Amino acid sequence: MTALKTLFIPMQDYAADIEDETNRWFDRDHVPERLSCEGFLGCERFQLTDIQPAGWTSRLRWYKYLNMYSVQSPSVLNSEAYRLQTTQPPGRWVARNLAHDEAAGMGNLYSKRFTARRWSIRSLWSQRPSTWPASTVAMPPPRALYVVLRDVDPAHEEAFNRFQDEEAIAELLTCPGFLRCERYEISSESILPMPGEQASLDQPRYMDVYDIETPEIVTNPVFWNMHCAPSERAIALAPHVTVRGIGVYMQRPSPWALRPV
Repeated sequence: MTALKTLFIPMQDYAADIEDETNRWFDRDHVPERLSCEGFLGCERFQLTDIQPAGWTSRLRWYKYLNMYSVQSPSVLNSEAYRLQTTQPPGRWVARNLAHDEAAGMGNLYSKRFTARRWSIRSLWSQRPSTWPASTVAMPPPRALYVVLRDVDPAHEEAFNRFQDEEAIAELLTCPGFLRCERYEISSESILPMPGEQASLDQPRYMDVYDIETPEIVTNPVFWNMHCAPSERAIALAPHVTVRGIGVYMQRPSPWALRPV
């Protein structure tokens, strides 16, 4: 049996005036630094596409960037190694932005436009067991993901999880182009503010991550027909489930993986 995963996922939007530079910083500096921290096993970065799946509205637009770090366990985020990384003086790129903003009389604009709570949440996710058949199909990179984030009325949580595990996911995996699914539940240690930030309680509780062949798969008629013809169980649960976000993502290149060890 495959070991269940723990994911640490900063979900972020970047202000347009620093977006390209921010991506370069993540790719060249920040991700390699995080992966040098004991307990961080790997990272994949994903970027939101413009594909609009069935049921999508602008209200459900989720964050543009997902950095998916695999970690050994939730305790990694409480380790001394991680604490030292997050409390050390800012790197050259961050320091340069801070100095530029202050010299221009803008104060700490970098902090406001990048780390402000409306731009970012950081969540720790624990994988749930998979009760549906596993796919043996493997696609070459880059990965394409269909991600759904939900909240559920606690009184109906058990029924919701049974429905997802027994019916919903197994049915969706019969849709052409849907390869596999991993379900995640927010960790009890999920509120992870950076130094100087206030903890955010605005975290979805459940996340379903589907690997799909291409982003366009979610626009095919079979998928749309499934969405438009819910089962009786789905209809009964609908009033108790809040879809918080939907996104179709493409994996970004991983330049840190190409560096010599």
